[in-house]
Amino acid sequence: MKKETALLILGLGLTVLFWCCLSNPLALTEPFRKVEKTLTPTEVQKNLLLIKHPEVFGRLEYAPVLFNHLKHVKALEKEGCGICHPVDNNKNLRFVFPKEFLSVKDPEKLKDLYHQACIKCHQQKKLEQKPYGPVRFSCGDCHVNIYAYKDINYPKFDFDFVYHETHVKELDQKCEKCHHTYDLEERDKGKALKYIKGKEESCYYCHDFTKKRGPELTKILKIAQEKSLNLSQAFHGLCLNCHVELKKDGKKGGPIICSDCHKGEKRSLEDLSKAPRPERGQKEIYWMEFPKASKMKAVVFNHRIHQFTAQKCRDCHHERLEGCRNCHTLEGSPKGNFVNAVTAFHSVFSDRSCQGCHQKEINARKECLACHHLDKKETSRTEVASETTCVKCHIGRARSDIKNLKPYSGEIKSQIEIEVLSKEFEKATMPHQKIVKSLVAKTSGNRLAVYFHDKEETLCKGCHHKTNPEGKIKGQEVKCSSCHGISFDALHPERPRLQAAYHGQCIKCHEYLKIEKAMSCDSCHKPKKERGLFSF
Repeated sequence: MKKETALLILGLGLTVLFWCCLSNPLALTEPFRKVEKTLTPTEVQKNLLLIKHPEVFGRLEYAPVLFNHLKHVKALEKEGCGICHPVDNNKNLRFVFPKEFLSVKDPEKLKDLYHQACIKCHQQKKLEQKPYGPVRFSCGDCHVNIYAYKDINYPKFDFDFVYHETHVKELDQKCEKCHHTYDLEERDKGKALKYIKGKEESCYYCHDFTKKRGPELTKILKIAQEKSLNLSQAFHGLCLNCHVELKKDGKKGGPIICSDCHKGEKRSLEDLSKAPRPERGQKEIYWMEFPKASKMKAVVFNHRIHQFTAQKCRDCHHERLEGCRNCHTLEGSPKGNFVNAVTAFHSVFSDRSCQGCHQKEINARKECLACHHLDKKETSRTEVASETTCVKCHIGRARSDIKNLKPYSGEIKSQIEIEVLSKEFEKATMPHQKIVKSLVAKTSGNRLAVYFHDKEETLCKGCHHKTNPEGKIKGQEVKCSSCHGISFDALHPERPRLQAAYHGQCIKCHEYLKIEKAMSCDSCHKPKKERGLFSF
C-alpha cells in the first residue's frame, strides 16, 4: 500500500512538473545555464538586438526575441525610421518600440502592443507580396529557447576629442546643435532646455543615471528620469536624429546603424594628443589656493599639460565642468557632498584627486612599482604628508621650473658587500652605482617622475625607504640592518627580519623590471664549500 501511495505521489509530481515546463519551458534549465554576453562578428554585422525589457517584464515566461535591426532598416528604408519609432513634442524621433513604449509600464499591455505592432506589419507586407516576418500566433516562431541564454551588449562608443573636433568643423562652430543645459529656475518647462555659451558640458552629467550626483544635478537627473532620457536615449536621440535629417536632405550624414558606431574601438592618449581640446575659456596655469588656508601655500596647476593626460574632461571634472573649489570647500559643503578640499585633492582612493591619479599612474608602470611597491594606501596619508613632501606641490606663487634629473652627487660606492647573513652562502655583492644609474635612466623619461624626483637623493628612498640618504653626510648609517634585525622583533611586528627585507626589496624590484638575475639563490650567493653543522 505504501509503495502504491509513493508511486501515486511521484506520478502527480511529474504531471505537475510537466505542465509547469509546458507553460514555461525555461523553468528547468534557466537556473543552470550560463548567460553568454559576447557577440560574434556575424551578430555585430547583422545589428542583432534582444527584446526582453527586464525592467518591465521581470523574469521572462518565454525566451526573449532576437531582432535583426539591420534587416528591418533596409526593408523599411523608404518608409523611414518613423514607421516604427515615435516622435516627441519637438518632432524628434524617440528610438523606442512600440511607439507607446514610454507610456506603458504594464507587462501584459506591453506584450500585446508588441504582438500587434509586429504581426500587423508582417501581415501587411505579406499582402503587398514583400518580404515579411512571422504572421502566425505561434510563440516558438519568435521566442526561440536558445536566445534565453544570451545577453547582447554592444561595445561602448567613445565620443572622444577626435570625433568632437570633426563635429565642430562639420557644424561650423554651432555648439548649440548638440550642447544644452536645463534651467531649473525657468518657470515655463517647455523653455527650460536652453543653450548657454561658455557652459557646454558632457551629456553624462545630466543623463547618466548610474552615478550619484550633487544637489543640483540630482534635480536635473530626476527630470531626465521622468522623461526616460537615459544615456542611450539622449545619445541616440541627439545623434541619430541629426544623421537621419542630413541624409534626408541629401547631405553626408553620420552612421544610423549600430555596428557603425559600436565597434569597441578606443583611441590611446597618444592618438588623442593630436586632437585639439574643446575651448571653454580655460587658462593654461591655475593657482590652487584658499584664502582662509593661510598656512598652506598655493599649488601651481598646469591645466594645459593635464588636458593631454586624460581621455575625457570628466575624468577630473566629474560633477560639472567647473573648478574643484567651487564644490569642494575647506569645510565641505552640500554642493560637494561634504567632501572637503583636503580629501578632494589628496585622497589616494579616488582616481579624480591629484594624489589618487598620480598613484594610479605609478601602479600602471612597472618601472615605478620597482620602488613604489611598498606604498600602501592605508598608510600613505601619514607617510606621504610631511614637511618635506607637502612643499613639492605647495610652492606658493613663486614658480619653480622642472630641472633635469641628476644622480645623487654624494659618495656612491661602486659595489656593496652584504655579509651580515652569510652562513650557508658567501657574501653577496650588490652593484650599487649601476643600480642608481639605472633608476635615473628609467625615471628621466617621464615628466611626472622628473618633477617629483628632482632632488638628487629622492631616488635613494626607493631602497632606503625609512631613512634620509643625506644622513650619511652627517655620519649616520643608512644600512638595512639599522632597522631590520637578524631575528624577528616582536616589539616591531611591522618590520620584517633582515633576510626578508633584503629579499623582498631586491627580488620584488627585479620582478617588476623583468631582470632575470636574483630569481634564484646562487645568482647572488655562492654556496660555501664547508657548511656549519647548525647552519640554517
